[in-house]
Order: sequence, then C-alpha cells, then structure tokens
Amino acid sequence: MKFIKVNPDTIFDGDIEEMSRLSPSVNIEGRRVVVDLNDLERIEKVPGGSVAADYIANSLKFGVSDFMGKRIYNGRNKGLRLYYVPIDSERIQEYLVLSFGEFQPGRFLCIEEGMFSM
Repeated sequence: MKFIKVNPDTIFDGDIEEMSRLSPSVNIEGRRVVVDLNDLERIEKVPGGSVAADYIANSLKFGVSDFMGKRIYNGRNKGLRLYYVPIDSERIQEYLVLSFGEFQPGRFLCIEEGMFSM
C-alpha cells in the first residue's frame, strides 16, 4: 500500500448542473486521467477498507471525525469529504484521492489530493 501526496489542484468549482456536463482531467506522472465526478466513491469503500482509509487520511492530515459510531473522513476544506476514483492502469491497482463536496450552498468543489496504489 502506497500513498503519494500531490500539490492540491482544483479539478472542479461550480454548480451541480455544470458538474454533470464536465469530464475534468488531471495529469498523474505524465498520464492524463479523465475524472468522471459521477464515479466518485467515499474513501471508506477503498480496497483495503478502514485501514487504507485511515492511512490516507493520516497522510493528508485532514482528520477523521466520529459521528454516532460512523467515521467521517474530512477533506481539505469545511464541507468536503475524501473520495476516490479508480485510475485505469495495466500495471497495478491505482486510485485518485480527492476532496469533494458542497463547499458553499450550491457550489461544489473537487480538489486532487493524491494517488493511492496497492
């Protein structure tokens, strides 16, 4: 298990209607990766389960909260949570880690945080 933190980069900043029409992309180690924001999964569902999710959250130093026995993986800004999306790779299982959520009423924000591989 390996997590590579990157310089944060805003992938999307706008309303939900605009988000559904876009397919933003990021550059990861010289590869262009298209991010379908509709395919995001909450970080607690990442392969490796809570051990991997805790490792990623601790690497980013964003903190983990507990609400009624459920772990909440906080993102970079208030209102954002950690998510991941699989990256197509023939070599190994790779996942892009993102902070995503409703940053202000009606304004969604998605920030690239790093890459996780198994």
